[in-house]
Amino acid sequence: MITKIYWRLVDVSIHSVLLLFFLLILLGIYFKTMIDKFCYKFFGTIDDIREWIANKLSGKRCKCKKG
Repeated sequence: MITKIYWRLVDVSIHSVLLLFFLLILLGIYFKTMIDKFCYKFFGTIDDIREWIANKLSGKRCKCKKG
């Protein structure tokens, strides 16, 4: 019983992600925007947030060896 529920959840999750990618591609074609620009901006923002969190937790990185 639990394994059926687990596999149903996995199946629904995979189909949801695939549907999201499909809709993003269709919207990108429809509005004539480039999906890669959206991805670069999205993942760049995530990278900036992670860098900010790392700096808050452990301090800024040493830049002694540069220059």
